Order: sequence, then C-alpha cells, then structure tokens
Amino acid sequence: MHSKVLLSHAAMICFSIFVGGSFVISAVLADQISPEFLTLLRFSTSAVLLICLIIYCKNKLAFLIDYWMSLSILALCYVLFFILMFYSLRFTSPTSAAIIFTLLPFISLCLGQLFDRKLSGLRTFLVLALGASGALIVIVRGEPQNLFAFKFNFGDLIMLLGTIFHALYIVLLPKMKIKADPLQITTGVTFYGAILLFFISLRDVDIEAVYNFSIEHWLSFSYLVICASIGTFSLLAFASRNISTTHVSSYTYLIPVWAALVDTFVMTDKIPPYFWIGIIPILICNLLLLKTRAISA
Repeated sequence: MHSKVLLSHAAMICFSIFVGGSFVISAVLADQISPEFLTLLRFSTSAVLLICLIIYCKNKLAFLIDYWMSLSILALCYVLFFILMFYSLRFTSPTSAAIIFTLLPFISLCLGQLFDRKLSGLRTFLVLALGASGALIVIVRGEPQNLFAFKFNFGDLIMLLGTIFHALYIVLLPKMKIKADPLQITTGVTFYGAILLFFISLRDVDIEAVYNFSIEHWLSFSYLVICASIGTFSLLAFASRNISTTHVSSYTYLIPVWAALVDTFVMTDKIPPYFWIGIIPILICNLLLLKTRAISA
C-alpha cells in the first residue's frame, strides 16, 4: 500500500505538469475553433482511442452500461470545466488561468465538507486559505483596490466557475464507488462526455476550421488528447483511490509554476511581477500540505 501511495504522489506531479502545459497549449487553439467543438473533438478522439485499447486488451465494455449514470455525472463536470477554461483563455492569459485553478483545493475542501457534513481541521483550512490568497493576488492583478471595487477580469471569473466544476468532479469521483480501473473510468468519462458535447456543440460544428489547422494546431491538439485528457484523467483516477481528496487537489498548486515556465521559456511571454508574488504563498501552501501528508502517510 505504501508503494501505491508513493506512485499516487508521482502521478499527481505528472498531472500538474500535463495540466500546466495544457493552459498554454490551449491558448494556441482558443481563437481558432469554438470551445464546445474543440472539447467535442478532444473527448471523442480520446474515447475512440481508449475503447480500441480496451478491446485490444480483450477487456469488456460492460462498465459503460453498469455505471452509465455515475460516469455521465462525472463527464458533465469535466465537460463544463473544459468549455469554461477555453472561453476564459480568450479574455485572460494562460498563467493567470492556471493560478486561478489553484483555488481547486480550497473549493474541493469546502464542497467535501458540504457533502460529508463535517468540518476538517483548522490547520488544513488555514493552509489552503494561504494558497487561495496567492490566487487572489492574481485575480485582483496585484492591486487591493480592485478587490474592494469588485473590479475583476471577466476571463478570471469564467475560469473560477470552471474550477468549481472541476472541484466537484474530484469530490464526486471517490463517492461514486465505480468498480472499474482508472483506464476504464477515463474511458467512461470521455465516452459520455463526447455524447454530451455532441448535443451541446451542434450549433458550433465547424469542420472547415479543422481543415485549416496548421502543424502547430495539430501538435497542440495531440497534446491535449494524449497528455491533458487521457493522461490526466487516468492519473487522477489512480491517485484518488490511494490518497485523500485534499491531497490530490493540493498538487494543483504546482500547476501555475509549470504554466509560467512554459509561458516564459517556450512562448517567450513576459510574466508580470504580481504573478510571481502570487506563486510564493501557493508554493508555501503546497510544501506545508506535502509535509503534513508525508508524515501521516
């Protein structure tokens, strides 16, 4: 069991890297194609690849029927997250969106307490609040007066709403008690997500936009399918079975670091100083959580 815990930590580090890169990569496609249609292509491609893999491994697809309701609910949460994330990137930067995403552990904690009807320790709440303060610095652009004047970036608010749906996915995943392995859960989420997206994106189907994809667009799309969809879904499903919800979501605090590094060194974008100021309490929060959980694990 101890080895599974360590593997779960390693899985979540990989998860944070994949997601951090996806914010920057998604920005490449944000203005090229509608968020709904892009997410449909992403989910449907992932579902086809995963179903073919399961059939190749001679495993049954009965879990798609046995847990269709649970998988559909999880798929809806993830679908709404991705659509809102792509919309937000039209109004805010990838690094800013990634830092807003670091509110995930705090939101997950609050939603978890709401579902379980019990309060967590004060120390955990304060540590997560410290991390949330870093995200807040970015939301108000490093200017406290923006908070009191309720002057927020529209893209950041959209990203915040998307983060709430992602947190709901993390909270609901272990509660669904789906008797399937991580790969099967990932297959189910992408399969039913594709079905939901088909009806959501009927008015936004634009095949011509896909034909006009450049090599950069195809490489970006491939990354989103393989790493940011199949990879992250599987890693999250595996880790959520072996470590706590709070611990799983705490790794999202590393995401803006990866996003900022990719933005700076790959996309050659200049990061404003308040981004780095916001990352400081986020990193401190993550280190405190890791220290606490490492002792308890």
